[in-house]
Amino acid sequence: MHRPRHCFRRQQTVSVYACHHWQHVKRLLRYQKGTPSHSLQIAPATSTDLIAFADSDWAGDSDDRTSIMAFLIYYSWKSNKQHSVACSSMEAEYRALAHATSDLLWVQSLLRELHRPTSSPPVLYCDNLSVVNFACNPIHHSRMKHLALDYLFVRDLAQATALHVRHIPTTHQLADSLTKLLPITRFQLLRSKIGVVPATVLRVRDKDTTLV
Repeated sequence: MHRPRHCFRRQQTVSVYACHHWQHVKRLLRYQKGTPSHSLQIAPATSTDLIAFADSDWAGDSDDRTSIMAFLIYYSWKSNKQHSVACSSMEAEYRALAHATSDLLWVQSLLRELHRPTSSPPVLYCDNLSVVNFACNPIHHSRMKHLALDYLFVRDLAQATALHVRHIPTTHQLADSLTKLLPITRFQLLRSKIGVVPATVLRVRDKDTTLV
């Protein structure tokens, strides 16, 4: 799917439709009508290092207050609702971190099968500093009991240096566009950074490459 603005909206189903639901549908249709030439540009990789971004919008669903989580691993992404209500933004972010870690391990395993192993441990970026500190903290906190499996899963990999969890400012969080509606200028910037560009841009870049 190359339309990240509405990636998580397609995941949502409700039994009773209200006015704001139809507004979301109209926004989706307007976006699709306005971007028929956009496509995903996949450029040759310059390294085998794996980099991912994980984010969440705490209580982002106005119907049941579940959080919207997303992660991005070049050139793929996923966005969906969490199954239960998170009690804090840190809890919602940590669940997104755990899901991203699981997919990172799968991609890493796939690259090994293709005889293209990564040269260094994957790097997972998160804009919540508390989550990053918890992931790298060897002390098991009682407040994380309800997230024990996700907590230990990520922490053990971080301790074994099989995964690097690092903080990134929200302004550089590429997964931000997959969890919430953003101002148009910021959304367009993030969209271009993950490789979704108009076909005219692709043709110009291909022409420049040919000339070189």
